[in-house]
Amino acid sequence: MFRNVKKHEKKSFSIRKKLILSYVLLVFISLVLYFFSYYWNSSRYLKNEKMLLYTNSAASICQNIETQLHSYSVFAMVVSSNKRLQDYFNKPPEDILEQLNIVSESIVPLLESFQILNPTVLNLTLYTSTPGNKIQSDYIQFVSPEQFKIDNLYHAEYPWQFSNNTLVQHTSIFCINAYPQKPVGYLEVILDAPEIFRSSLSGSETEFQIHIFANDNQLIWSNYESADSFHHGNKAIQIARIPLENTSLTIDFSIPADQFYAGISDSAISNTLPLLAVCFATFGVLIFLYTRAFTKSIRTLTEIVKKIDQNNLNINIDMKQNDEVSILADCLNGMLRKINLLISDIYRAKEAEKQAELDALRTQINPHFLYNTMDVINWMAISENTKSICNITGLISQYYRTMLNHGEFYTTLAAELSNIKSYISIQLIMHANSFDVQYDCDDSLLQNKVPNFILQPAVENAIKHGIDPLSERRGLLRIVIHESEGCIFVDICDNSMGLTAEQLQSLNETLVSDSRHTGYGLCNVQKRIQMAFGTGYGLTLFSKPGEGFVTRFRLPFSEG
Repeated sequence: MFRNVKKHEKKSFSIRKKLILSYVLLVFISLVLYFFSYYWNSSRYLKNEKMLLYTNSAASICQNIETQLHSYSVFAMVVSSNKRLQDYFNKPPEDILEQLNIVSESIVPLLESFQILNPTVLNLTLYTSTPGNKIQSDYIQFVSPEQFKIDNLYHAEYPWQFSNNTLVQHTSIFCINAYPQKPVGYLEVILDAPEIFRSSLSGSETEFQIHIFANDNQLIWSNYESADSFHHGNKAIQIARIPLENTSLTIDFSIPADQFYAGISDSAISNTLPLLAVCFATFGVLIFLYTRAFTKSIRTLTEIVKKIDQNNLNINIDMKQNDEVSILADCLNGMLRKINLLISDIYRAKEAEKQAELDALRTQINPHFLYNTMDVINWMAISENTKSICNITGLISQYYRTMLNHGEFYTTLAAELSNIKSYISIQLIMHANSFDVQYDCDDSLLQNKVPNFILQPAVENAIKHGIDPLSERRGLLRIVIHESEGCIFVDICDNSMGLTAEQLQSLNETLVSDSRHTGYGLCNVQKRIQMAFGTGYGLTLFSKPGEGFVTRFRLPFSEG
């Protein structure tokens, strides 16, 4: 392999040299990026120019409205500062004719002419609660002192208040000489709000969609009845949201998207498209020719690798180029040779493994031979009329038959119960019937599937570690199978001396930690149950000093 690598170190048109040509592509990419950048900057500049133009137009409309409102406020201030009106509201003349002259010559003509000259003014009314004022008209109203306090809104947050499509302003009238701190009346100016908004738009060349909102963000006026009549199926672009000075109103200006973007893309594209098209055509030809020559050997190598992927490993790759692709082909040739050698080695190893398994099987004791032999002993005992030998031989034969379960992992609770009954019968013979056995089993649960050979270790522990050490009382072994909480529980109980809380906790922790040094042989059972049904099932140990010991199996319903 090293000699092959050195052969390719001679001067050649290598991948590194080919990368030099790639820089040409980088130039092309740079040009494209430049053109896109130019297009984007041009579009952004035109957008900003349009946005500035529309924003200025919107500000002009708002200024127009504010100018109108300001002119009305100035008029209200002029009226409220009229010395003759202040004196009249403070203390009207006692002579009714003199009151009438003041009203008809000084007050009414001023208000009437202003309303005539300004069609947006719906109403001008002077209110006073001064006693002695007996002259009232369309422009002067007398109210009670209580009503005057309620209606006098000169202290509002905004001078102009919106109400029922009108703009209302209340200007207090003070008698500076007599009561400079207490108003003696006020002027109410009511304007036609929609007419003011429409008149302000009439001089604008921009087709704005205008929404006017109150301070609670409630739409109170729009120059279009519906959005569809304005958008024409297109989205709108918000230009500005401007609060009106001295009011609680905010004006939202929008423009249809097609109107806003009209001409922007065309202008930007017309500047960049011709040159970009020429560059694309030129570099497109170069890229096609370059990539075709550059990838020829790679395409050949790809086809060969596809054949290898189809398990055709007897291929010799011959590349005539003197570059890195040729080196890669040589490396693949070496890998193919090693793979073929490994496959041969694995095949031989598998054959050897199968032979070893056959040899191991020959050396194993055939369990069927074991319980068949026990059957022969049983028949011999029957023929010799030795019932005790016959009995224990039959129990051992039955025990091994159910324990081996024909090599199957799962069995039924009925088969498990039969197995431990045979085991307990054998133990009773061995212990000369020195302990009692009770079975309390729900027969409807016995057809559920469980892992094979899980109850016997618990029974063996109960006899060996619970019943055998008893000396002051007769041992009792109880087998209980019942249903609770949607699960099957199997309890192996004995009346032993029990364990302390510390000893019991240590045993339960050992079961959870998967230790193999429990002293009870139950760890393997725990592991098999959880492998079969999950960690929500398994063994739990219960005991109290002097009250015996319980091994509880928690199992799911799983009838076969």
